Amino acid sequence: MIDEWAAALEATDLATTLRGSVWAYPLVNAAHILGVALLVGATVPLDLRLLGAWRSLPLGPLWRVLTARRRRGCGSPARYRLPPG
Repeated sequence: MIDEWAAALEATDLATTLRGSVWAYPLVNAAHILGVALLVGATVPLDLRLLGAWRSLPLGPLWRVLTARRRRGCGSPARYRLPPG
């Protein structure tokens, strides 16, 4: 079952393009790495702030900036709301 699924995936136009192009796979891979970096790079400081680090920084502006970066890292247009309090 998995072999059939993998063969079908391998036969798609996208897979053929990625295999046949000199630039397509490296560009897709670079975009993936950038997305992971944006996601982790925004999540770690926000989590540290929620745990009590940098208490002098107000949470609201930091939340808005970092969640916008995190959304870009995930490629998600979803809205994140500021927690109450």
